[in-house]
Amino acid sequence: MPVGSFIRRPNWIINKTTKEFREKTYIIEAATKEDVGEYRCQSSTSAHKTPYSNSILVRVSSPDSLMSIESEPEALWYTQTLKLNCQFIFHAQDEFIYTFYREGSVVAEIRTRNKSVSFEKEQVTSEDAGWYRCQMQFVKHPKGPVYTSAYKYVDVQESPVILQVNPRLQRAGDSIILNCTCAQDHLCGRGQISFHRNETIVSSDSESHNIYHIQQATLMDSGWYRCMVSQNLSTFMSLRVEVTVQNPPRDFALIIGGSAVAAVLLITFLLLFTVCRLRQKEGVQDIANSQPSRDVSGSTSGDIVYSAVQVNREERDHIRARRESREADSHVTYASLMHLERTRDQDVRAGRQEDNGSSIYQNIRRS
Repeated sequence: MPVGSFIRRPNWIINKTTKEFREKTYIIEAATKEDVGEYRCQSSTSAHKTPYSNSILVRVSSPDSLMSIESEPEALWYTQTLKLNCQFIFHAQDEFIYTFYREGSVVAEIRTRNKSVSFEKEQVTSEDAGWYRCQMQFVKHPKGPVYTSAYKYVDVQESPVILQVNPRLQRAGDSIILNCTCAQDHLCGRGQISFHRNETIVSSDSESHNIYHIQQATLMDSGWYRCMVSQNLSTFMSLRVEVTVQNPPRDFALIIGGSAVAAVLLITFLLLFTVCRLRQKEGVQDIANSQPSRDVSGSTSGDIVYSAVQVNREERDHIRARRESREADSHVTYASLMHLERTRDQDVRAGRQEDNGSSIYQNIRRS
């Protein structure tokens, strides 16, 4: 069996007539009276057809000359109020149901005995732009005739009023400035300006009427802000701007804290280093002062020579003691013992010579 026999294709049946249209979605670009009727669909292959779907009834009504719709104002700006007027021109007195549609969806339904009715949409946005129409039906005749107006396109333009916030990132304690300007001077350039936070008017102490100045921001200054300009019985409002006052980030505080700790540690180290250097100098000076000074101003040549001999002897004894200490700690061998013996003999002979020299100097001194 060929693979193509398993491919399902939709069939559209309009007023019991199959249309040669193979897409899953049936689109009518511009409806006319000829498109009125009963619509259903089914899927089929070359070997099999599914049952028909449920049917829907499509009605196409042309604009009735008895119905009309108008919109106000002619130029609609962001956040302004849209007013739609629907009027039915008929002489009979009865109760009517008026229905307003936007892009095919119901936006309002009004029951009245008046032949003219209005619907208002406040604070419009760009989402409110589109095609509008109204429809009228007699209350006593729910299955009776329905009168429909023509379509009316409503465009919503961006507001000429602009609100700017400086700085963009707000922190507690910062100075925040909100500047309200008008892009089209003939519309709102000379109007009265007011500022609002969370839809509540706030007073400004700034000298300039288009400036709202927060001297030192706090968390209480957070919220949604907008400014409004009133001129020639018209009101223009800016887009809402969110102001979020934040405390300084923790990372920033930690960085500051860490730098402070590092600075304290560095200063402490420098102080300790300075104290140690001063103490070291004082210690050296104390040692120098503790050594006895030799007054040689009144000494003779014999006294000087005798003192020099005594100093040399003391130094020799100190060196001998250190040498013997090192030799006692080292490994004792025969060669080391012999070397030690020779060294001692040399020291003894040197001592005898020094003693002889000392006695000679002593005799010279006595004479």
